[in-house]
Amino acid sequence: MADKLLLDLLEDMVANPCDYSMSLMRRCLGYQEEVEGEYRPDSPVGRFLKSGRKLDAEVLVQESIVPDMTYRFVYRLRYKMERVTVSPKKNAEVVFIGAPGSGKTAVLAGIVDYMYNNCKAFFRCTADDSILDRSAENCLELIHCLRDHYFPARTDQPFVRFNMLDAEKAGRGWTFLDLRGRDILKLTEFQSTKHGLKSIDTTLETENKKTLFFIIDTEAWLLEEKGVVDQQDIFLTKALTMLQNDGPDYTNPTQGCTFSKTRSLAVILTKSDSWQEESPGSMTLDSFLKKKLEDKMSHFSAELLRLCEKYGINKNKEDRLNTMTYSAGKRLVGNLLQANTRDAQRLTDFLLEDRPVL
Repeated sequence: MADKLLLDLLEDMVANPCDYSMSLMRRCLGYQEEVEGEYRPDSPVGRFLKSGRKLDAEVLVQESIVPDMTYRFVYRLRYKMERVTVSPKKNAEVVFIGAPGSGKTAVLAGIVDYMYNNCKAFFRCTADDSILDRSAENCLELIHCLRDHYFPARTDQPFVRFNMLDAEKAGRGWTFLDLRGRDILKLTEFQSTKHGLKSIDTTLETENKKTLFFIIDTEAWLLEEKGVVDQQDIFLTKALTMLQNDGPDYTNPTQGCTFSKTRSLAVILTKSDSWQEESPGSMTLDSFLKKKLEDKMSHFSAELLRLCEKYGINKNKEDRLNTMTYSAGKRLVGNLLQANTRDAQRLTDFLLEDRPVL
């Protein structure tokens, strides 16, 4: 009976890793954690805990539930992100736009980690006019999250800049902009002369050429079947309206707007791993989710395509919206992550191909 309790628990962890929070995993390992309401008494974990048994961490490794013993079920304290005010003029600004919780920071972390580990780009840590650029601190925070197998924590201030230098083109690079969830909501609001990016912070109004990454949470489409309304189409369509009317002249807002400075863009369909159990039939998962995008978010897709044509964005690409799926990696028990670099590499390749000719 005892072995059956353990076997049932391990099988459930493999099948449903997202059901096992950090606190629940710590309780299984013998820590005194408050997890009331997180599990059913008749579930495999409920029966295991009721028996008074303790799970051995080595068993998790032996059963490939976690890859190795470097995993630690401890709460990770996040370092405060550094406020970086400088955006180098020769940098291309990469702006991540998506509803709160859509996975913007996870995509960013994957790109920064891949670029650094593969010597495609380096951290910028220097001084401009006595202003210290501490981008290295922000970049390392994201990299350490992935190396420690944690999902990156959400942005803790209105926006965070990550400046990186191109390893092959001296003096040039990328400025990645991560916008905090409650602040990115301002992109759907019209507040007098302050709307668009400058409604979040006036320092975001720069002349740098831009790449826009529109982040769409595909897991939200699955939750619709459970009655959870997905409002990403409305959110992003309203954001498009702001970004094409946020020029410096209030009387002529399209002049100098964000889209007029945009050289390229991509639509990134995040959390694609959540569809692994959903059979796309004869289609690949990429094709299947792209079709879902057309069905679920037709207003946004049509308006974004119109803007691509109007402003000459992605004009040499067959897919003007440049739609790509993205998975941060394999989700594990304890809200941990085994990062996968495949999709991060695709996005990095896109950024490298988009570099302007010197």
